[in-house]
Amino acid sequence: MKVTIKSDTYKVRWIHQRVSNPPHINGETTCIIEHVNGNNKYETVATGDTLCSFKDAYNKNTGRKIALTRALQKLFPSIAEKEIRRGFWREYYKMRNNQW
Repeated sequence: MKVTIKSDTYKVRWIHQRVSNPPHINGETTCIIEHVNGNNKYETVATGDTLCSFKDAYNKNTGRKIALTRALQKLFPSIAEKEIRRGFWREYYKMRNNQW
């Protein structure tokens, strides 16, 4: 997913892993936010992780939302940056075909 905020472009991607080794974890989702430099080089600026308990049903969409929330909180922690975070959520909503 690509997000453009003002003149900055970001690429957001997720890595999903089903985990069977640790006995209390059902799955893991990692969100990676990368800043796109002028010469199309990607620099990782934030990551967010989430674990799914073995008691819960594994759901990629839920994992993506939690991991994205955590990554955005690291990258844009200020309440003044709420509009920037909202831009990421608009693009996520579009990526999901206007479904949460």
